[in-house]
Amino acid sequence: MQALQASGSGVQLVIQEKSSNSCIGTVLLFKLDEVSSRVELGYVLARRSWGQGLMKEGLSAVLDHCFESVGLRRIEAEVNPENTSSNKLLSALRFTLEGRARKRWVAKGVAYDTNLYGLLAPEWRTSAA
Repeated sequence: MQALQASGSGVQLVIQEKSSNSCIGTVLLFKLDEVSSRVELGYVLARRSWGQGLMKEGLSAVLDHCFESVGLRRIEAEVNPENTSSNKLLSALRFTLEGRARKRWVAKGVAYDTNLYGLLAPEWRTSAA
């Protein structure tokens, strides 16, 4: 993360629980392509905070900032097809499922598919309105 931030190609944001001020997750914006005005999105949330709408709230704020303040044109995300909650979250945020990359990543010695999502600024503005 430090190398990404030092190179200017990524930034990690912390999701903080209001009541306790404790860190419950992070949002990662990386592989910023200024010429194409796009960035990749990653996120993680503490298991104890799942199912409360907190990541949707956090990502909505990040998407607003990326599209409205930074002026990005496109945000991309990759998700394991078996991660039902994350796939539902991206769909709820108006990301479009653009395809599936077969056996794209290897974790713990097992290759798995990845769903590829994209969200364009006009699509976000329409959903925010």
